[in-house]
Amino acid sequence: MKELDPRLKMIIVLTIIIMIVSYNGFAFPLVVGIVNLGICRAGRLSLKKVLKSLSEPLFLVAVLLVIKYLAPGPAGLSSGTTGLVEGLVIGLRIISASLVVIIFGMLTPLAEIISALSWFRVSKTFIEILVYANHYIFTLHEDAMVIYNSQK
Repeated sequence: MKELDPRLKMIIVLTIIIMIVSYNGFAFPLVVGIVNLGICRAGRLSLKKVLKSLSEPLFLVAVLLVIKYLAPGPAGLSSGTTGLVEGLVIGLRIISASLVVIIFGMLTPLAEIISALSWFRVSKTFIEILVYANHYIFTLHEDAMVIYNSQK
């Protein structure tokens, strides 16, 4: 996966996300999720790091499941297990699409992503915001770690 051109990776990622969102069943997102976990193992990515990156989408899925389970169905009838199944399918889509983006981000250096974005004629303002955001995320993380370690 590291040998692929970043522009091709970006096109593949966007295509897979569109396919995940537009697919009606649960089989394709499930297959994509399993393949992505296999790519994690083949790319020597830390499963702990990937799961940490998935914590926010997993929280969204948990909230979605609660809402779909408790929300009334058609004509005010209790949705129950029907809503839970719908929530699981939507949640699987969220997790699969998130995994695709996370693995793309972990296996592609930022410089290659930026060069691919500029090749696709993404505005220079957006690219500059991306660079600044990436820089300041790590700066704030370092400051937070200093504060955390000083309070120990």
